[in-house]
Amino acid sequence: MKKGVVCIAGGGVAGSTVAKILSERGYPVVVMEKGALPYGKIEDGLPKWHIKLRDSNEKEIDENLSHPLVLFLPLIEVGNNVKIDFLFKELGFELVVLSFGAYRDRPLQITGVEKAIDKRIFYQNEFIYFFNHSHEPQYNGKVIPIEDNMLVIGGGLASIDVVKAIMITLCEKKLKEKFNINTNLFELEKGISSFLDKHNIKFEQLGIKKVRLTYRRNIENMPLTPQNKPEQNLKVARLWEGKYFFEIMPNLMPSRVVSCDENHVSIEFARTRVDEKGNLHVTDEMVVLTASYVISSIGSIPVLYDGLPAKGETYDYDPQTCRLNYEYPIYIVGNAVNGKGNILASKKHAEKVTNEYILKELSDRGLEPIQWSKE
Repeated sequence: MKKGVVCIAGGGVAGSTVAKILSERGYPVVVMEKGALPYGKIEDGLPKWHIKLRDSNEKEIDENLSHPLVLFLPLIEVGNNVKIDFLFKELGFELVVLSFGAYRDRPLQITGVEKAIDKRIFYQNEFIYFFNHSHEPQYNGKVIPIEDNMLVIGGGLASIDVVKAIMITLCEKKLKEKFNINTNLFELEKGISSFLDKHNIKFEQLGIKKVRLTYRRNIENMPLTPQNKPEQNLKVARLWEGKYFFEIMPNLMPSRVVSCDENHVSIEFARTRVDEKGNLHVTDEMVVLTASYVISSIGSIPVLYDGLPAKGETYDYDPQTCRLNYEYPIYIVGNAVNGKGNILASKKHAEKVTNEYILKELSDRGLEPIQWSKE
């Protein structure tokens, strides 16, 4: 029987999870990572206050990749530096797993958006990168203003992080200006409301408008909790609204940019409703919201590499097995599939696809694992 060596493109949460499962079953794994470190969006996709979450996940990734049957190769971008066909034809891999995450923001596809992009409308990933690094002396990236009266389009956990980053920044500035109180984002992230209570300050005294967060469905439909139960989602949403002083505006679907000038941007939204079966319906009622700046946080999509089958914004794969419709055995896992940017969801998806489909294919093709011992 042949030995089944697997190549994994991307060493983050999903990729390291696949590597752990396969190596523990005796299959040699080569993990190719485009970055110098294997942490993916854990490193820069999270706001900088997520220190414990970042540390714990990076530790888990390191442990997953520490198995003797795992070889980690940094600074190699599969699909760019190394073409997919080369992995099979020249390097002899039996199977490839794509787990390079979703680094592109899903485009805000509304009428007239082109006149506002990079002027009054920005995207989530670039916003968080700016938030994390703009204080650094050597920073020379895009500048995204954080001002009063901002609007976020989204509804998931990533959009909550964007809202928090805006409110924390604004409150920190106003506390210094109006009350000569020095604080920092780590203190305010624990709760803006509790910090203000501690100093006997009312939110209204800061003179800040609450950030508005629009969502196309009902508030209870927002994917904010691990079990994604409506009552839990609603409870968490209301808790965070009070803790960080923002306003969720549900049942709004963006349709067009009405105007964009040097002071503001106005976007027209269609009101929606969700029926008893969970189906979304767009009504004829329209609402126009005006903001200083808008951050679009409607999900992320993977980079599409030449030569691989694509379908719209993502790859062409079997929705059940997540195997690409391609001549070679290639699977895709994690955020490269779901685009949620959710760490737990990415890990669970990688576990499911590996345990139910990848291991089965390796076995069905007669690819023998290596007998090894820790001793």
